[in-house]
Amino acid sequence: MAFYLAVMGLFTYVTAQRKLEEARTSAGDQALLEPGEKLSLDWPKALYRTCNRSDLRPLAMVGIFDKDRNLLASSGNYYNLDSTYLDLERWLTEEEQFRLVELEQESSQPITRNSTGRIGYVLHYQGWQDGAFLIPYRLTYTTVKYEVLEDGGIMETELDGETVLMERQPDIDTSGLFWNDQPFECYMGGTPDGFTLSGFDVEDGVSGYVKARDSAELAQMRARMMTLAEGVDNMNFIIGAWDDDNTIFHYYVEVGSYLGQDGFSYEPTDYSVVYIWSYYPLREAIDELGLVYGMGLAAMLAMSAILAFALLRVWRKQARVEQARRDTTAALAHELKTPLSVLSATAELLSDDMAQDKRTHYLDVIRQQAQRMDGSVRRMLELSRLEAGTKALRREKVSLSALARERLDAAVPPDSRLHTSVVVDGADEADADRALLARALDAILENAVQHTPPDGSITVRIERGVCAVVNTGEPILPAALPRLWEPYFQADPARTAKGDGLGLSIAKTVFDLHGYAYGAENTPAGPRFWFRFG
Repeated sequence: MAFYLAVMGLFTYVTAQRKLEEARTSAGDQALLEPGEKLSLDWPKALYRTCNRSDLRPLAMVGIFDKDRNLLASSGNYYNLDSTYLDLERWLTEEEQFRLVELEQESSQPITRNSTGRIGYVLHYQGWQDGAFLIPYRLTYTTVKYEVLEDGGIMETELDGETVLMERQPDIDTSGLFWNDQPFECYMGGTPDGFTLSGFDVEDGVSGYVKARDSAELAQMRARMMTLAEGVDNMNFIIGAWDDDNTIFHYYVEVGSYLGQDGFSYEPTDYSVVYIWSYYPLREAIDELGLVYGMGLAAMLAMSAILAFALLRVWRKQARVEQARRDTTAALAHELKTPLSVLSATAELLSDDMAQDKRTHYLDVIRQQAQRMDGSVRRMLELSRLEAGTKALRREKVSLSALARERLDAAVPPDSRLHTSVVVDGADEADADRALLARALDAILENAVQHTPPDGSITVRIERGVCAVVNTGEPILPAALPRLWEPYFQADPARTAKGDGLGLSIAKTVFDLHGYAYGAENTPAGPRFWFRFG
């Protein structure tokens, strides 16, 4: 997380710094007028349009003044009705303002080929014209349905019904104003500058509207604009554009200029403009990098999840290794304890004078116990070599039926009453290392011999690419089935067994080296150990 925050912080700082430099470079060139655009100083609507352009950077405050520094037009909280403006706070209640915002927001939703369409609204207005502004008497709206056709065209249908937004007499004398006999209409959402309120985007909805409308900073900028207009002799000025106080957190510039019919003028004229721009490079950088933050966070979480999973696997593997080490130590101590105790006791007995026949018997006991310990050590070394992969496989075509009969005869004692059989149904040839596969079969068959009753049976069945050994006897405990292949594991420690718990683990390693699937399960006939060779 710290790395992600550091990288995103660096991206944000670089972007904010770039935006700050762009702001400093463009100071005094805020494009209040399009190139070649003439300014109709005697037309109020044109003056207000200049002060309320949608492409002015937020937060912006613009005022146009006459030669006596009286305010002729300014930025404000208006609604653009195409041919006139509506002063929202002057003529509409707060509830009516909010409803107008909601209508504009719905009407501004884009229509794409993949959509079925949307609902829009048409605003109908009637009232008196006072310069650039409408003094409303009645505002209503109708609903328009836009549908996307199969050929990609858009069909517009005006639905029946008209809803009144407001209807009341104004609180001023309108006798000298022009009255609109017929209502005019304005399609909402059709232009980006429907609402002229600086700092407000219709996508932000009612909450964004309230925040921008009640902005203390906007009020301070308006007061500052009036102060500059009244207190500055020469209206050609740029204040604060390159001040050290301007940082990525806040950039603030004040610009003044004289105006003529052809636009800005360096020579004094009867008209002037004051432009104040409050800009937050860091905030703009954060908004611009929103997608980068999201993608970066997703990538970071994905990498964290992968790393956590890998660490979890390592931790679990380490835990298993540690547990295996403890189990191996305990099993090895248990395995060697008995023969060592026998050796110690026998050695003490041999130190006493005794008959030759007894001495011969005790020497045989010592040899047997030594051979037992030697066998355990050899199997441990064999398992270690197999797990380390130091022994290369020497694959050849092996007849499993012949190998099974050979190893079954070797595993069953000559004087045993066990019934044995090898059943083959289908192909029995495997591509394997014969010596290793024989060692795996020995382990499974020895395990079967140890756990089969004296008159029981052991069957090796080879069919459909699977070799299975089934013996009669008690079923394996369900909880023990998954652990049968672990080194030194005894399914029932209370039962006496001749083995040291390494045989099935050696078989498992042989099967893993060959890439064979294997398993153990209980069947109605008895425990079944199997591996798939084809």
